[in-house]
Order: sequence, then C-alpha cells, then structure tokens
Amino acid sequence: QKRLPEISKLGHFLKGSAAALGLAKMRTVCEAIQHYGSGKDPYNGMVAISEDQILTKISLLVATLKDLNATSRAACDNLIKTLQHSIK
Repeated sequence: QKRLPEISKLGHFLKGSAAALGLAKMRTVCEAIQHYGSGKDPYNGMVAISEDQILTKISLLVATLKDLNATSRAACDNLIKTLQHSIK
C-alpha cells in the first residue's frame, strides 16, 4: 500500500501535464491511475478494491499510456517536420 499514494500523485501530475498539452485521452487514463492510486475503482462507482486488483489495472493503463505516448510523439514529430519544411 505504500506505493499507491505515490502512484496517485504521479497520476495527478501526468493528468495535469496531459491536459495542458491537450492530450485528452492521455489525461483520462492518468486520471484513472490517480484514482486507482487512491484505492478506488473509477470505472465501478469509485468503490474500494484490493491492492492486487489496483496494480493489475494500473499495469494495463500504463500499457495504454505507452501506446498513446507513441502515437502523440509520432504526430508531434510529423508536425515538426512539416513546420521545418515550411520555413525552408
């Protein structure tokens, strides 16, 4: 249980960063991680669930974050290339 509060804080921090960048899907996933880190299931009425269940669900969400990050990075890289070509 000691790591759950830290996970919640990281989820909160990443949620704010994603929101500031306009990454809505990433923000939603980070918000879910924040709630799971608080010991509550955001997809089931915020009921309390076991730490094992929480860690399993967070692991799945981290995999989703990795996919979203790769997609966002690729889109950003393409935008930067387009901008670079536009100023040449």
